[in-house]
Amino acid sequence: MTPEEFERIKEQEKAHLRQIRDLKRQASDAGRMGRLASALEQMSGALTGGDATRAEFVDRLSRDAAHTEARMEIALEGQADAERLAEQAAAQARFEREQQEARARATLDALRAEMGGAPASSASTPSAASEASSSAAKTLGRTLLPDDPGPASPDGPPAKTLGRSA
Repeated sequence: MTPEEFERIKEQEKAHLRQIRDLKRQASDAGRMGRLASALEQMSGALTGGDATRAEFVDRLSRDAAHTEARMEIALEGQADAERLAEQAAAQARFEREQQEARARATLDALRAEMGGAPASSASTPSAASEASSSAAKTLGRTLLPDDPGPASPDGPPAKTLGRSA
């Protein structure tokens, strides 16, 4: 082989290798383009499929919100009913207490009338109330009866007291 033939074969081989390299580059570019196109299709499919999924989630969320709102309204109605019943029960108890107090006053008036005292209704005037409060001493412990001789003598046991004695 002559050096010119060698150079010619060498140049052909270089051209052939350049063609192979260009074809490989085109093949990799085509593969990349195909993968990009596939990814774009998947993304667009996901977006349209996502629309259906998103719509499903929004529908489910709306149903849950409506269900929760209905439960809240029913609970509030039940609370209002319970409050109304509690008010009625309190009014009934107040009425019964007033009735019981009226019966007790009537009984006391009847007993005082039997014993010859003034009825409780006449003692409810301000002057009668001040006289009753000044005549009755408030005590803690034993009250002295009219026939009680008073506190114990210094020689006897001490009288009942609350606190220190003088």
